[in-house]
Parts: sequence; C-alpha cells; structure tokens
Amino acid sequence: MAKVDQVLKRIFAWAVLLIVVAGGVVAYAHFNMQYRQAQRELIYIKAREQVAQEKAQRQREYQKRLRERELRQQFSRGRVVDISGQGALPPGSGPRK
Repeated sequence: MAKVDQVLKRIFAWAVLLIVVAGGVVAYAHFNMQYRQAQRELIYIKAREQVAQEKAQRQREYQKRLRERELRQQFSRGRVVDISGQGALPPGSGPRK
C-alpha cells in the first residue's frame, strides 16, 4: 500500500509539473503573439505617419510652385518688381504691352 501511495504521489507531482510547464508555454506564446501584434501596429502607424508627412511636404511644394507661378505672371504684367512679391508698382506704371 505504501508503494502504491508513493507511485500515486509521483504521478501527481509529474502531472502538476506538466500543467505548470504547459501553462508557461501557453503564457509565453500568448505574450509573444501580443508583442508581435504590437510591433506590426507600430510599423503600420509609423508608415502612415511617414505617408502623411510626405503628403504634407508635397502639398507645401505645390503651394510654393503655385505662388511662384502667380508672382511670375504678376511680374510679367508689371504688378510686382521682383519674384519675392515685394515692391508692387502702381497700376499703369509697369511695362507697356
């Protein structure tokens, strides 16, 4: 009877150890999966931020080109003295056409 009790205790100990190890493996897998998902989300957020910055930069460049084109047109009509937009001439004092 003592031998049976000893075998049952050993089986129980191994079962508890197996449950603890299995729980550790499951917990590791779960947190590793969460970490990887967080990394993917971070990469996605950074990529969207970069796209937004590039879009804003293109918009600023477009606005700058548009302003330069408008100033060139006004310059050719004699409304401004230089391309920076400074020194507007009074009407009628520009080049004659």
